[in-house]
Amino acid sequence: VAREIAKLDDLHSLLEKIMQASKSVMRAEASSLFLLDEKANELYIESAQGEAGATMKQFRLPVGKGIAGWVAQKGKPDLIKDAYQDSRFNSDFDKKTGFRTKSIVCVPLEYQGKVKGVVQIINSLDKEAFEDDDVEFMMALGGQAAVAIENARLLKANKELFLNVIMSLVKLIDQRHAYFNNH
Repeated sequence: VAREIAKLDDLHSLLEKIMQASKSVMRAEASSLFLLDEKANELYIESAQGEAGATMKQFRLPVGKGIAGWVAQKGKPDLIKDAYQDSRFNSDFDKKTGFRTKSIVCVPLEYQGKVKGVVQIINSLDKEAFEDDDVEFMMALGGQAAVAIENARLLKANKELFLNVIMSLVKLIDQRHAYFNNH
């Protein structure tokens, strides 16, 4: 999984691959990846796998609210064996999508001590609820995903910087040599 994730440089494709891998490897019914909008202090769903995936992408969640918001705020993973028994769980998502959440593993995507987002898997296909071992696996995946996401962002920034340098050089040549102007 880590090898596949490291190959991708397009952020959207990378996130889709991460979520497909987490859902498949963890034998989960659904998975979602929230990224942090630092200006709004909210999490938004960048990728969601499962029956309600497309509907889920429209939701935003304030940091500190809900299970994913709590994990983003605290920077600590959480295992919820029965979502409806957890006071942080927001059943509005289930009501709007028709999905029934039972068990959740939610882990932070942390890079250099800062939470960049949250990844979660929902409803084990093999057992009644997720277990502590599942949290450890998701933490490992989350660590790899956070590094890969940051690498994709840095690669994009480097490409933009390179294009800006080239455009500056072209403008300089245009100004200095009339013969090359607009070529």
